[in-house]
Amino acid sequence: MSTPKQDAMDFIWERIPKQKDGNTILYLKGDITYLYTHGFVDTRLFTLKQWTDAFIPFKQKDDSFVLTKSNFLSLRPFRYNGPSDHVFDSMKIEEGPWTDKQLQELYDRSVGQASGISNETFWTYINELKKYENRLDDKGNFIIDVSVKVGLDALIRQNPSPRTVLELEVKRLKEERSKKQEHSQKNRDASGFVVGQNKHEDKESAFQNLQTTSRSSTLEANNEQSEIESIDLKSLRKPSRNFRG
Repeated sequence: MSTPKQDAMDFIWERIPKQKDGNTILYLKGDITYLYTHGFVDTRLFTLKQWTDAFIPFKQKDDSFVLTKSNFLSLRPFRYNGPSDHVFDSMKIEEGPWTDKQLQELYDRSVGQASGISNETFWTYINELKKYENRLDDKGNFIIDVSVKVGLDALIRQNPSPRTVLELEVKRLKEERSKKQEHSQKNRDASGFVVGQNKHEDKESAFQNLQTTSRSSTLEANNEQSEIESIDLKSLRKPSRNFRG
């Protein structure tokens, strides 16, 4: 019988360091901004002001913010709960001529969401490139090639959106876990195995291996489900002070 998945906000609350009373957590203004800029909040739906205003009821005389569990859970609507395993890759943008309308769509659907680059900055970059020879086709459409994609990639990495910060961290954790699993597998392969002396031992060994595999699969699934919670916890514990891609 499977165990129901714990609510993410409950999971996070249980692991956030509490104050001495054991029932409240303390945030400073910088912590609240940090949570917004590091992927905890769905920035497509909520502005930084909306997020910070949500803490006004919890503000103390010293300008800190003290939250009980119910206060913390009331922030659930703000939490980003979408896919976090697709980092926008500028190098996958289709090469060739693009109309201005298509370029605007590229910004709206991808570049603008993956970065903190303003629409004005994006077009400044494109219009500067348009001045170079062989950058426009016979119809005046802008030609995207590898050099343009590399430039966009640099702009995005220098100005990542909160969502991209979250996606990059999830990607890093997955790669780290994959390397550990690969290293563990290599060690097992190097150690070899001993065949059972009779059929009974072979069957018993196979059954034990099946149980181990089942447990490993369950643990892996649980790891997948808790990756975002792990990122959130990291943020919450911070010390105070395609469109064609």
